[in-house]
Amino acid sequence: MTVFFSIRKTSASGTKLLLDPPSIVDGAATSGSNITLTLAVSDVADLFGYEVKIYYNSTVLSATQLTRPVGNFLEPRINQGNQFLPMWEIQNNFSATHGRIWLSLTLLSPETGRSGSGPLARLTFRILNTGDTAITMEETKLADKSGNAITHELQNSYFNNNAPPALPPPLHDVAVFSTIPVSSQAYIGDILEVTVEIWNKGDVNESVSVILYYNSSLAVIKQINNLRAGAEYMLSLYWNTSSIAEGNYTLKASAVIIPYEANMEDNVSSSSMVQIMSKTASNGFSINWLDWLLISLLVLSIVLLILWFPFKRSKKKHLDMSAQNGT
Repeated sequence: MTVFFSIRKTSASGTKLLLDPPSIVDGAATSGSNITLTLAVSDVADLFGYEVKIYYNSTVLSATQLTRPVGNFLEPRINQGNQFLPMWEIQNNFSATHGRIWLSLTLLSPETGRSGSGPLARLTFRILNTGDTAITMEETKLADKSGNAITHELQNSYFNNNAPPALPPPLHDVAVFSTIPVSSQAYIGDILEVTVEIWNKGDVNESVSVILYYNSSLAVIKQINNLRAGAEYMLSLYWNTSSIAEGNYTLKASAVIIPYEANMEDNVSSSSMVQIMSKTASNGFSINWLDWLLISLLVLSIVLLILWFPFKRSKKKHLDMSAQNGT
């Protein structure tokens, strides 16, 4: 009864045999639930019968039902008995890995061939496992009433219920690269500027507090808002040394740990030692080593002038006496 499929070929431009939808990708489609595909034909002329074999991964899907919907494209119009089904079967264990659906149907006279587009059959599958499978048609045949094969294209289908990969969590990581005072020496009462280099190594904008310590004591705290992801920032902190005792101190800048911080080892950076000194007071003013140098040079200059003037006067007197003796 399927001889009509292989007698002669006829061309029908644009005719397509298809499984609809062409893909079902749904991570929420769990084991035990069903999916339905429609076998359909489009842009066909004088279709009188068809045959198709459909393959699928039987570890993912199990075919459970094959139906011809009411009003399907090849439903008999004269009498429901004017159709013949040489093959209409499901073999879920067709091979070790694949199942097969084999469908064939032809109208019988006095029915006429059909032209246009429409559904042929509905295929129901039960989902067995998480995974994916192509749902592929092979050995397909379309024929007109005279037994001529109608050339056609195929549109297969695909199923995937693998959950989409979870997006990686946002990376939070703020690092302190350097802590650099403008001077390694300062007098008690000075405001010492300290430059701190911050880097947002994460992929989200951050707000972070930066604390400057001298030894283990807090000197300054400053908040940075909306530090852009990937950005570096030069932060100026100002240390008021008014209440600091004379001595040597190590400055340390620390970025306060932010929620979900990925790496906390780079949150702290120390500087070299800073010397805090007392100012030397004299009559209400201070003299540093540069002042002493200038004063010393001034005194030396005055001494040299004092010594130079008597020498010059003595030399002049000697020249005057020589001039008189010569005359």
